Amino acid sequence: TNTKEQDYWRKKEEQLRKKEEQFRDEKLVLLRGSLSADSSSSCAAYGESLLAVEPASNPFGYGMSDFRELRFQKRFFVDNSEYIRKLEKNAPKHILRLAPPRFGKSLFLSMLAYYYDRATSESEFELLFGDTDIGKEPTAEARTYCVLSLDFSVDISSGDVQEIRRRLHTHINKRIRHFVTKYQLGQDVQLDPSDAMASLEELWLAMQRRQLRLYVLIDEYDRFANQLITDTPDTYEALVSERSQTSVAILRGIFQALKAVTGLPGYRVFTTGISPVPLADASGYNVAQDLTNEPAFSSMLGFCDDAVTRALLLIEGISDADRKKAHEIMRRFYNGHLFYMSTKKLYNPTLCLRFLHKLHQNTEFRDQILAHQEQDDLALVGLMDDPNVALSETGFRSFLLSGAGVGAVECCLHQDGQWAAVDELHRPRKLAELLEHDGRSGSNPAL
Repeated sequence: TNTKEQDYWRKKEEQLRKKEEQFRDEKLVLLRGSLSADSSSSCAAYGESLLAVEPASNPFGYGMSDFRELRFQKRFFVDNSEYIRKLEKNAPKHILRLAPPRFGKSLFLSMLAYYYDRATSESEFELLFGDTDIGKEPTAEARTYCVLSLDFSVDISSGDVQEIRRRLHTHINKRIRHFVTKYQLGQDVQLDPSDAMASLEELWLAMQRRQLRLYVLIDEYDRFANQLITDTPDTYEALVSERSQTSVAILRGIFQALKAVTGLPGYRVFTTGISPVPLADASGYNVAQDLTNEPAFSSMLGFCDDAVTRALLLIEGISDADRKKAHEIMRRFYNGHLFYMSTKKLYNPTLCLRFLHKLHQNTEFRDQILAHQEQDDLALVGLMDDPNVALSETGFRSFLLSGAGVGAVECCLHQDGQWAAVDELHRPRKLAELLEHDGRSGSNPAL
């Protein structure tokens, strides 16, 4: 009876999957403007809306991290797909890439997911990548992987260590359950509600039995760890680095499980984050190559100057002189990121997209920007700032307590051969505030 029941549900899942693929391809036909009468009635039967794939009124997708949504809505897109080919040729199976907050990490992983996912149909792939660098000559590995996407976006604002650990295990198990359903692994994977590492090991075994290709994408692995590292160091240790006879910290355990995978064809892992510290504390994952300081991959994330020039051409109703002025303002405020061994400055993409989004649709904002005089840049700080990329209290404290942070702040405060004494910061400050030091007055309002 159990066997018959399992067969019944497998057939149901297969029927549903085919219907979903059929409807998805019909929506893609709509995008090409070649809708047939049959497909139209089929779409209506499903009651689906096509609004999600219509071009957006504002070309700038501020805050968007889903590659499919961004492309289907025809938003502004900086094509960094060439790095897919470079990663396949030059990078190992385990990759780490660090970058500042809101620097395009999630969108890049989303692009990788749609490129490699075997669930991406041929017609969808063509719409997503057809006009990109990689789409003109796709690699042999395109659309050949089962893609497992993980992140650690759990609430750690309340609860003890055990409660936070439970949330993390539950969150990871949900991602595994979604993966199992998507790729129809059925009863091959038995999830352990209290131990996500055991669930992962079950998943590895199921993939080995079926000889399926696996790509694991981990978005901002250090999301919870960076907050705990200074606020509650004991909790940080318990969840990141602890290792005893009775328990292993969940972050350490996950990366140990990723490292231990063998026997899978084409197995790959791509991890993003902000800081290398939690991964170093977790240890056990010495197989990953950090590409952050590799010159060949320094421009993989972020906007270059040419991209900003192209974006400004999409702003309607302003003159070329106004575009040039807006570009100069963006260059002064946003074009300052340099990765190790790179001479090419990069813009923070989230800050740029916020600015472009408002410049496109907010007349008052546009008038203020275009009326601005260069000698009064401080008056623009409030307009150019974005709370989504501001350094948090915890992040700033961690920065100050690090050796690199102390050195950087001392260099910023150096005046005429004298070092400004920093005995105490009475409240957390953005780095921009620390730099608002007028050497002629000899005072610093941030201290």
